[in-house]
This record gives sequence, C-alpha cells and structure tokens, in this order.
Amino acid sequence: FPVTIPHLTLGKAKGVSPSIGLIGAGDHATRVLVPAMRKIQIVPSAICSQNGLSAAILAKRNQIPTTFSSADELMGSSLIDAVVISTQHDSHAELVRKAILANKHIFVEKPLALSLSEISEIETLLSKNHFDKIFWLGFNRRFSPLSKTLKTLLASCVGPKQMIYTVNALPLPETHWTHDSKSGGGRITSEIGHFIDLLCFFAAGPIVTGK
Repeated sequence: FPVTIPHLTLGKAKGVSPSIGLIGAGDHATRVLVPAMRKIQIVPSAICSQNGLSAAILAKRNQIPTTFSSADELMGSSLIDAVVISTQHDSHAELVRKAILANKHIFVEKPLALSLSEISEIETLLSKNHFDKIFWLGFNRRFSPLSKTLKTLLASCVGPKQMIYTVNALPLPETHWTHDSKSGGGRITSEIGHFIDLLCFFAAGPIVTGK
C-alpha cells in the first residue's frame, strides 16, 4: 500500500467533487466516516446497507441524495466514481472484488480480508484487470501529526532500532460481532494491522518476513 497519499484526480472536471457511494451504515460509518467527510465538505452521493432502514436514516440526517437497495446496484451505477466500504469484516474482500470489476476507486476499512487466500485473490484480480484507480485501505495512524513528528525524530537516530507498541484497546462486549471468527475475524485480525502499518511507517520499510 502507498506510503503517502497519492496526488491523483478522480476523473472529474476541475472543481467538481467525485461521486462517492458509501456501502454500510453502521456505527463506524455513522460516527466516524460521514462526519469526517462532512468536515472537509464532502457529502456522499449515494448509500446502501444490508439493513435498508439504517441507510435511509443516515441518508436523511446527512442530506445524502440517493439510497440504493444493494451494493451491487450502487457499484453498477455509472454515476458513482468511488466506493467507500464500511461493512462487517467478512464482506470486505468480496465487495472489493466487485468494486475492482466495476472499475471504481476504492476505500475499504480495515481489514482488507480475513484470510491470506482472499488477499491473493484480490492481488490476482488487480493484476488481471490492470486496475489503475485509487485503492486505499483504512490505515490512518501514520497520517497523524504526532506520528509524522515521531518518524522525523526516529529518522535522525542512526543505527538499528527496536520498537515496542503497547496498545490500550477498549473492551468490546463478548457478544460483539468482531469477536466472531467468521464475521469479524477477532480483534487481532481486525485491528492489529493498524499497528503493524504504523511500525512499518516508522521503520521506513515493509515487513521482510513473518517468521
């Protein structure tokens, strides 16, 4: 994944915002993604969710003009330039595959997938389709001002470095879907990628081996 935000346009005329379709209307989309978009004066053009009612409510509260009945319908629309995927973790890989085939710009919340085989399938599909759109995974910690400052300080220290990352994660109810291995992948699979990505950012290099 890219180290810096790519300076690319989304194929629209100058001064015109891209048409964004939001897939998922759950807690993260409601409390984080949509408010973040509104803060920079972006309003999604369309939304859909597994529960149509939640999408309709979020659309009404945020002046999102169009509600689609399914992700397939949203991604099949020629009016949508980019998709933002914020659904349960077990649906991410399949929705990404569909978005690649639909030739849309993609922002998908972490994790990208729940298995290495799903990631391999996505990589193959990207290569086969000569995908040339923006594909972005929701690792955000490397972009915070404090992270950038710490990276600068670390870069000034010559020699090997050892990093210890202590995580103070808030507890989730035992019944929360994130804990389910099939739908959420568990907290390690679903969340640890954030911290590994930040450590790669500090180290200025990718993981060489997982052993």
